[in-house]
Amino acid sequence: MRTADGAVQRWRAAGGPVALKAEATGLLHKAAAGGVVLDVDSEDGVRAAVGRFAARFGDTLRGVLVQPMVSGGDEVLVGATVDAVVGPVLTVGPGGAPPTRSADGATCSPSPPPTTPTAPSPTPRSGRGWPRRAAPRSATCCCGGAG
Repeated sequence: MRTADGAVQRWRAAGGPVALKAEATGLLHKAAAGGVVLDVDSEDGVRAAVGRFAARFGDTLRGVLVQPMVSGGDEVLVGATVDAVVGPVLTVGPGGAPPTRSADGATCSPSPPPTTPTAPSPTPRSGRGWPRRAAPRSATCCCGGAG
């Protein structure tokens, strides 16, 4: 959504509390940059959040993502980009907090990510989250390219 009115329409369509997420040029981790507002359940709340995003991100704000709140389960960080040297890069790890490169580190694999549940996975099988989360914090898999 590009406007507060559009975000309000999406909130109404959701029928309950929503998460609002800023979509801005160069924004890599929305929560760490103040680009996420959770449990918004009023028109005034939606408009206020969109206003804060506009003030914080200015001309780089491309829109606002409006998603229904979901309870239970684990948060997951998923990111994708194309690196000039290695090609497509997929990052997967536990979400909900700013990603870090801790002792678990980031790992790189020359194989593509699995496309089916039974395909071999380049995801590392170690780290604080394994086996429950099946990946260390911010595991990065480089899919093809140089290597």
